Order: sequence, then C-alpha cells, then structure tokens
Amino acid sequence: MVELKQSSAFDCIKYVGSFSLLIFSTVVTVYAIFDGDTGFWPVVPGPAAFFLLVVCLTLLGIVEGGKSFIVAIFFIVSNSSAGTL
Repeated sequence: MVELKQSSAFDCIKYVGSFSLLIFSTVVTVYAIFDGDTGFWPVVPGPAAFFLLVVCLTLLGIVEGGKSFIVAIFFIVSNSSAGTL
C-alpha cells in the first residue's frame, strides 16, 4: 500500500500523471465507442459495445485478482512451518 506521507514530490507527480492518463484514456475510449469510431462490428450499437467492454474488463479484473490471490496463498503456505495455515 502506498503511504502518501512517505512519498516524495516526484512520486506525487507520477501519481497525478498516471491518474490523468487513466482519465484521458477512459474518456477517449468511451467517446469513440459511442461515436462509432471503433473497429467493432457496424451492426453493434454504441451502448452494447460499451457494455461488452465493461464486461470484458470486469472479467479481466477478476482473473487478475484470482492470480494475485493464488500467488499470495502459495507464499503463505510455503513460508508456514507445518505446511498448514
């Protein structure tokens, strides 16, 4: 976890820059989806394409979270003395 009290000025600039890029890319992507400027099928309307994007990103987040959980459990089990939690 990041503690802002221990962050330097350079770290704060990185945080603000990363957040700004995240917001910019989100706005541009959503605008392009609803404007129809994407390479998606022409028969799929903008709201449906946006819904599919949200579903795919949600599934990706679940998979990445599960992967992190498995790595953390492996670390805990491998560091336990008896091999049990």
